[in-house]
Amino acid sequence: MASFLERERVDMKGRWARMMVLLTCLVMVLVVAQQGGTIDKQHNLIQLLWGDSKQLTKIRTQELAKQREKIYTTDPHYGTPAPKAPADTPKAPDSEAAPEPKADPAPPAKSAPSTLPGKSPRELWRI
Repeated sequence: MASFLERERVDMKGRWARMMVLLTCLVMVLVVAQQGGTIDKQHNLIQLLWGDSKQLTKIRTQELAKQREKIYTTDPHYGTPAPKAPADTPKAPDSEAAPEPKADPAPPAKSAPSTLPGKSPRELWRI
């Protein structure tokens, strides 16, 4: 009987190691499955954030375009919107055209140009 107990004790040592390896592998499978789910959730979250980022970039671009339009349609001297011609004013018919002024016999005195050569008014305004 002693040899039987001795043999069982030796077999238990071998089985114990195998049982631990089996339990460790089972725990690792559960951890990997949990990580896969977490990675999928993070992937979906990144896609949602990417869509939000694109939408926010589009909104910011539109706001910048509106600001640029406001800047370039503003009178540079006073900071007020430049007067715009009304679009629905009727034009005078050709038969009632204003008479042309008579030409002066003396040429006008040469004055300084209103802009520097090669510079647009927008560039001069920035200076």
